[in-house]
Amino acid sequence: MLKNYSHTPPTTTVGDIKLVDFSDFKFRASSFDTLISAFINEFKAPALTEAQTTKFDYLAGKDKLTDLQTKELQGFIKKIEAKDNPIIELTQGTISELHAIWNKESLGIYPILKSKAVRRGILQEQESVELVNSVFGIEMAKNTERLNSNYLTGEPDLITDKSVIDIKTCESWETFTKQTLDSNTRDYYWQLWVYSQLTKKNAIYIARTLPSYDDELITYEQTKAITQKEIDQTYFNHNFDRIPENKRVRVFKIQLNDEPVEIIYQYLDKCREYLNNLNTWYLNMQPKVNF
Repeated sequence: MLKNYSHTPPTTTVGDIKLVDFSDFKFRASSFDTLISAFINEFKAPALTEAQTTKFDYLAGKDKLTDLQTKELQGFIKKIEAKDNPIIELTQGTISELHAIWNKESLGIYPILKSKAVRRGILQEQESVELVNSVFGIEMAKNTERLNSNYLTGEPDLITDKSVIDIKTCESWETFTKQTLDSNTRDYYWQLWVYSQLTKKNAIYIARTLPSYDDELITYEQTKAITQKEIDQTYFNHNFDRIPENKRVRVFKIQLNDEPVEIIYQYLDKCREYLNNLNTWYLNMQPKVNF
């Protein structure tokens, strides 16, 4: 016989169905990479591969072509013309992200963040800010204002007169020391690009920090240990106070490229249109089979 379980009722109405008009929807900085990176990679890719360019130059320089060579040359020319006048189409990665956005905004359905690293980044954000302030002898407060433009929205961690600094709290000494400029640029480029658009600042930094875990979490992790040696080691793996503060902050300046802003906004218009079409799809979704 199945056990009788009862759930805890929700304390908010976030999960209520709410079909919104996405015509002016603002896309979040945190999800912008998933939304747009594949499209931009395709948009920036050359019309012809290196081998095709060599073949194109060869065919274009010939005085006389066979029918097959003429057809091949015309195919190359079509690819070049298509690159000059691109047709904006949503990538599969974008479509998947748009479904996730619609699920959250309309039905209140979205994944719960369970990663230890992600939770630590959220819960110990203030400790990371304090660590940066202590190392650099400054007094910056965590930004709590959500910034908006016609298409974008985001909440940068620290904003100065000249720059934006995004705080990333590392999970361990290993992940902290393995960070490189390339890995930070690759992982957070589009999030930081959005922050640059929102703040109109071009000096963009990531500050990687390693504050100690709070006592409650260290105690919880120690409950998983079996021996006293494991209990002790768990403490040293999560408390970094013995390491000088200036060895627990690493700053990376992210170089932003000159991105095709107008094309990006045209793409986001397509995204908004797709989201509104999902509203129509939902309203028309019903069984149509006669049993």
